Amino acid sequence: MAYRNRFLARLSSHERAHFRPHLVEVSLKPGQTLMRQWESIEQIYFPHTCVVALAAAQQADQAVLVGLTGPEGVIGGAAALGISESISDATVRIAGAASRISVEKFCAGMRQTGDRLREDLARRELLCQFQAQQAAAANALRSAEARVCRLVLELADRVEQPRIAITQTALAAMLGLQRTTVTLMLSRLQKAGALWCGRGHFRILDRGEIEHRSCGCYARMIEGFTHILGGQTAGRGADLENAFERELRLESFAAPSS
Repeated sequence: MAYRNRFLARLSSHERAHFRPHLVEVSLKPGQTLMRQWESIEQIYFPHTCVVALAAAQQADQAVLVGLTGPEGVIGGAAALGISESISDATVRIAGAASRISVEKFCAGMRQTGDRLREDLARRELLCQFQAQQAAAANALRSAEARVCRLVLELADRVEQPRIAITQTALAAMLGLQRTTVTLMLSRLQKAGALWCGRGHFRILDRGEIEHRSCGCYARMIEGFTHILGGQTAGRGADLENAFERELRLESFAAPSS
């Protein structure tokens, strides 16, 4: 079986043998909560086609987005690094497939493999911290339009297609903005010919224009992604559209063959 999740795709046949018998394929729906802040991590998820939002809860009905995880990441991986409780809520925002394994079985498999997997997992946890830093900076320094544009591009990268199935209400909740503000920003992008908005979804038409309006937020996110997972800093001259695919081609962090 070929895995779309990057962590699982990198496993050698020896490493895969310790995890595959215990992996369960699941279909996740929008709004489904995988973990809650300060609760014990019981299951670890590897997104294939879904996108999960990591958020810091502020009040009973409010949470601020601190990061996204899609095929490039692992949800709950900190449990294998000695952190037993989740520091954020993890909620599915775009439906799709994922693999799931219990913390007990995953940790047992980790003990049977070498240090490479632990480093790979630590890098993906570090990526979550980097996203939180960038989100804090953007919330303080960037316009609502720039933040909307960055989020649209990040979602598109993770679903790996220009059509994104998410509502404007969900986008507003993720960004901590009023729905009317998000509607206005998307309307401007549509008038500029950068995207088309439909009911419960939208489609990117001009990535270049959306990147320009993100005011560097997206470029810095991709630079950090490549630096953390690839062991090097990527310049903006490279094509940013396929950054996640570029990760698979970086020889400096390739999985060993079996």
